[in-house]
Amino acid sequence: MNNSSKLFFWRYLHPRFWFNWLGLFLMAGISLLPFRVTVFLGSLLGLLLFRFSKSRKHIVLRNLERCFPQWDDSQRLKVARKNFIATGRAFLESSIAWWAPARQLQSLVSCRGEHHLDQAIAENKRVILLIGHFCSLEIAAMFFASTRTVVTIYKPPHNKLMDAVIRNRRFRFGQGTLLRVSDGLKPAIRALKRGEIFIYLPDQNAGRKNGIFVPFFGIQASTFGVLGKMTKLTNAVVLPCFIGQLPGGQGYELTIEPPLADFPGGDDYKDTLRVNTEIEKKVRAMPDQYLWVHRRFKTRPEGEKEFY
Repeated sequence: MNNSSKLFFWRYLHPRFWFNWLGLFLMAGISLLPFRVTVFLGSLLGLLLFRFSKSRKHIVLRNLERCFPQWDDSQRLKVARKNFIATGRAFLESSIAWWAPARQLQSLVSCRGEHHLDQAIAENKRVILLIGHFCSLEIAAMFFASTRTVVTIYKPPHNKLMDAVIRNRRFRFGQGTLLRVSDGLKPAIRALKRGEIFIYLPDQNAGRKNGIFVPFFGIQASTFGVLGKMTKLTNAVVLPCFIGQLPGGQGYELTIEPPLADFPGGDDYKDTLRVNTEIEKKVRAMPDQYLWVHRRFKTRPEGEKEFY
């Protein structure tokens, strides 16, 4: 990590940052707790959010209503409750991703299919990990960063202190590249060509300017449509990768699947549809652990009414 990304604490001693510092110290303290205690506290936090965060609850239920129309209200409510628990867990468990020793983090993650990644690297292939926005995404990203050299893209928060903390924590284990969305794709392509593993997350609302409308659960969703082009430009392989929380204090299961065959196909729409389909399959397998609090369908095609 270069000097520009290091934390210089004296820059952030203004009172407007004190609340942030309190939260950071609490999160660092949580990383010292037994994992089962963190799971319990995170689950409790999720239940509180389910009870009192009406706006986020509305978003989750609306997403489930449209994506799983075959479910009745009671089933959607049951999954929403589980989803808030998973979200609360993920929030507190991010303290492990950011502060716990690498050995502790790695001991909590059971990785299936890692041989697909090892084989691609052994064959000197450039690798793109296609990861969906599941609740424990931060654990997955930091697990890879603890053993590999990775490149990721993020949207900086408005709070300058939190931006500095994110940049500091994401690569606390060693080298890597952390790019802002505004940096564009050229730095990511250069990092891929250097041999860094690109962690790619396409399943967020891409807006009207940067996205193309492609079905996700049968709903037109604004999606970043660049994976096919990046794969072709770098001659990379794409490995779908997903993480799920295991019950209680058992940790996480991280699954790396075989490379996508015959990808890219050369058509941006069809390639992006395939990406959405891969993520959708996994969401259907564990619907309670997807990031439903995100307004995935916020941007609508011209003439279509507001989704939320």
